Amino acid sequence: MPKLILSAVPILRQTYISKILGMNPLAFWPMNEASGTTCKDISGSGYNGTYANVTLAQPGIGDGATTASFNGINSSANVFSAGLAGAINDQEYTIMMWAKVSGAGVWTDGAQRRMCFFGFGADPSNDHFYLRKNTTNNQVRLGRAGTALPHKSIDHTISTTSWFHIGMTCSKANDRLKLFINGTQSGATADTLQEILNTLTVALLGCYSGAFYWSGLLGRVALFDRELSSAEMSRAGRV
Repeated sequence: MPKLILSAVPILRQTYISKILGMNPLAFWPMNEASGTTCKDISGSGYNGTYANVTLAQPGIGDGATTASFNGINSSANVFSAGLAGAINDQEYTIMMWAKVSGAGVWTDGAQRRMCFFGFGADPSNDHFYLRKNTTNNQVRLGRAGTALPHKSIDHTISTTSWFHIGMTCSKANDRLKLFINGTQSGATADTLQEILNTLTVALLGCYSGAFYWSGLLGRVALFDRELSSAEMSRAGRV
């Protein structure tokens, strides 16, 4: 019998960006632009944002692409658009990203620093969800609030100066919020807020409406209109 000879065909490794795109995000801002002020949504939805005082083409998460640097003073990316406001599902959603502090001192500087803030209605300070670094040393928080309803949050202790993946899932149908760090669930809470009934009016990355600026790098920000499974979050939490 003749010997079967296999051709030397290279095996292509799936890139991190293509992996996230394969999960069908509502919006995906990888923050890997070389220059300019446009924070591009590459999901196909076209929900582009605008950078302010952000330094682009910075070291990446290890996937061969760059990220963006936020100076902790006045850097932000405004990703709000009428299209996004009409598309976002405020009852079932997931948001996640990679983050890295500018130095160890950020974890103990006593400042609140937002990785993202999405606000709803005329009073977004009351109706919102966010991911942030707390004023408490070495701590990050998932938070969600609705007008006249209790604030829900989950905290996680962290002090790494390396890249870390952080994400939150929300499901009204399953009555829960979950926090994930590096693809592993860190906490959960019953979401007795029911749903936020207002329309999206604020969508910011790296700050909260002129305050609480992130100090460090951000990249690969993905927003979904569904609650991702634990298996999906695990995949997303690995480069």
